[in-house]
Parts: sequence; structure tokens; C-alpha cells
Amino acid sequence: MELILKLQLGAEFFFCALSLLKEFKKYHQVILYTDHKSWASIKFSSFFRDYEILESKNPIVKLLSYFYLVRSKLDPYRKYWIIKILCKSITFFMLCLELRFVKKLGYAQNYDIDCLFSVYSTFCNVSNVPKFTLLHDVIPLILKDYNIEKRGFCLQVANRLAQKDYYFANSYYTKSDFLKLFPHKLDEEKIKVTHLGASENFYHDFNEAKNQSIREKYKIPQNKKYIFSLCTLEPRKNLLFVVENFLEMIGRERIEDMVFVLGGGYWSEFIGKIEGKLKGLEDKVLHIGYVDDEDLSNLFSHSLCSVYLSLYEGFGLPVLESMQCGCPVIASNTTSIPEIVGDSGILIDPKDGEVLQEWLARIYREPKLREELAQKGLERAKQFSWEKCAREMLGYMEEVIKARKNENHS
Repeated sequence: MELILKLQLGAEFFFCALSLLKEFKKYHQVILYTDHKSWASIKFSSFFRDYEILESKNPIVKLLSYFYLVRSKLDPYRKYWIIKILCKSITFFMLCLELRFVKKLGYAQNYDIDCLFSVYSTFCNVSNVPKFTLLHDVIPLILKDYNIEKRGFCLQVANRLAQKDYYFANSYYTKSDFLKLFPHKLDEEKIKVTHLGASENFYHDFNEAKNQSIREKYKIPQNKKYIFSLCTLEPRKNLLFVVENFLEMIGRERIEDMVFVLGGGYWSEFIGKIEGKLKGLEDKVLHIGYVDDEDLSNLFSHSLCSVYLSLYEGFGLPVLESMQCGCPVIASNTTSIPEIVGDSGILIDPKDGEVLQEWLARIYREPKLREELAQKGLERAKQFSWEKCAREMLGYMEEVIKARKNENHS
């Protein structure tokens, strides 16, 4: 089977596309496709050096793609006025070129392929081969205060949905959401659920000596237990609620040797929202800044637990990553998260602070409970992988292709 895989350079979908691409390549020939905004960046990326990449024969479109690449390289230096002016000039020039030259390009028309696959949006104006798209979630359409840009993108995806096409959903909940919102644009029988996987960079790493070194590196006290999380201000992630209840719990229980460790950015905004709760507890919430990838597994593996009380998820990758590290999980009992956790973690109402505090206290005081949850999580995580996800996708694609060929021959 020969397929074309559509790529986009956004971090949200890039990791998913790259993970599936590596697995697809083991079984079939894969040709890469991207729009003019990302073509040059992908062409010169070391990740895709060994792949054939579709490109437009229009030299103006190629030139435009190079401009996008140059602008992306200049973006970090926009604080300098001369760079800011240059970026604005390039943007204006690109807009003029797009309006004049760029149309919906059917690159795939010239290739003898079996199917098209995209991890983020459907193809336009391409050949009559089966088209498959991975559906992630409809969160921007459900949560009205969501990022406007992401809502616009989600609407763009929705506008291209068609009953004649085929889809993969990353969870049964996502499939249900899409069918509820777009019942007349989708055929339920053409949507297959394929759970995603977590990166192999997340693994059970209970190396004590390494943890001591990491604690020293990020200034985490050696004599304190900790709960580790990556910092986010996205309201649906509900992290402020978690930290506030953690502070109430350790204050009520008079726990002195436990801290909440936050990695990543957004610290100044985050701490500003809870500073009223920190009086006398300032040393109980630690910000360690950016965490190197090679340190994440060990930090999660030594964390008392991972608390993920998101209000809405399409899949819930952070939960799977935590379980894959052998970190006990307290997670929401809503949306897609129960599909991922199963009976291997503690599922609670993400708005019930009293129950959250009870479980936090138990996990702190009961080592046997922590060990039981850690082992259950490790076993549960084995049921998810990018290899399994890719095999299920390829199996469905082959099934559809075979059925269509039989129809054409009958």
C-alpha cells in the first residue's frame, strides 16, 4: 500500500504525525504532503531527510514557502524594531503572493496512490482515493472561552467533514462528540477509534542516585516528598484548583515534608492567581522552570502521584505519560480520561476538592497504596503504543481499499 501523509508544523500535531510516520514506514511506502506554509521547513528538516516530499511545480509557490521559513527564523528577534519591520514587510509580500498565485493544489493527482491520511485536517481537491483523517477533539467548540485561533481551526476542520470520507478518533468520547455536533456530516460506520500512544521517552526510571542529582539540579529539597506537574494556565486543565486543594490539605494535616513541584513556563501569571493562598506556605509550591526531556521520566517516577483533573479532554496524553513512568494517577472521571486510566488509577469528580484532599492525604500516608497504583498504571500503559495505533490504522485503511477495489470489479 502506498499512502500520502499530510503534515503540519504545529507542535500539537507534529509529534503525533512523526510517531505514526515512523510506524507506517515499517510496513508501507509513505509520501509526505504539506501546504506551502510548511513545505520549506519540512524539506530541510533532518526528521524527514529520507522521505519523498510532494512539492508544487509553481516556482512562486516555492518562493512563498521559503519566505515562510525565513519569517519563522526571524520571529524570536521581533523585539528589535528593524526585525519587526522586516517581518511585517515579508508578511505583506507573502499575503500578496498568496492572493495572486496560491490556489488549492491537488498535488496528489499526479501520483498512483492507495489512500490519503492526515493527522489534523482533510485534503481538498485531490484524487478520488479514500481519504482518512484523525479526529482529535472539539474542545474549542465546546468551551466558549477557548483560544479564538484554535476555534477557527476547529471550524475549518468541521467544514471539511464529509460522509464519503473515513476517520479515526483518538477516543470513543471524541467519536461521540463529533457525531453529536455533526450528525449529518459523518457516517458513524466510517469512524474507527484508535487510541494514541505516549513517547518512549516516558518510562519507569526509579534510579535513586539520578533523582538525587536531578533534585540538586532543580533545587528540589532532598528531604521532601513531592508531587510533580507541568505548569499551565489553560482553565480546562484545572491546575489552580489542584494546587489550592493541595495547600489546604497540607495545612489541615500539618504536613511539613511535602511540596508541589511545577515545571515549565507561565509561573508569574500562575503564582499571581494563588498568592493569597500561599501565606505561610510559600515554600510548599516550587517552580523549577524548563525541565530537560531526559529528566522528566525520573521526576514523574519519583513523584508521589500525578494529579490530572482536566475538565475536558479528547484523549488525555499526560495521564498515559504518567502511568508509563509508574507514577500513581489521580484523574478526572469525565470525558475521555476513564478510557485511558481504566481501573489503574483514582478517578474523581474534577470539581470535588474534598475528595481530592482525601486521596492526596491517603497517597501521602500509604506507601502500599502508591505501589499498587504505580504497578497498575505500568500494566495499563502497556495497552497503548504508537505501534499498536499505527497497525490498527493501517488495518482499517487496507480493509477500506480492498472493499472499494472489490466494488469496482463487481
